[in-house]
Amino acid sequence: MKRRTVTKAILTLLAVGMITGAVYPYAAEKHETIWLIKTLRSENLGMRVSTAQILAQNGEQKALKPLIRMLKKDVNDFARFSAAVALAQLGNINALDALKFSGRYDRNENVRSMAEDAIFEIKRSEVILALN
Repeated sequence: MKRRTVTKAILTLLAVGMITGAVYPYAAEKHETIWLIKTLRSENLGMRVSTAQILAQNGEQKALKPLIRMLKKDVNDFARFSAAVALAQLGNINALDALKFSGRYDRNENVRSMAEDAIFEIKRSEVILALN
């Protein structure tokens, strides 16, 4: 059951990513990045989730702290899950402490699992970079 739920959530995020990629196929410019980061605090769940994925796809490291805040404080489980996915995509080791905390203590099992997966992905990326 857990795997099925996680799989559905990942497929949903991938679909959102494909849709947002079609709408925003270019790298965000500075003013767009600022607007997107502010949108992470929107009351609209779909906006928060889509924005997290857009920022991650664009490699916006400026979104690191707002995404960590979203992971730690958002009341919605799916928003925290998508923040963990976005942090994994950014691949910044500065997210590891927040991901470790969420991996242990988040109230939602899927968020905990995704946080652990994100930690693995970031560490794997660091090892690959070190080998090259």
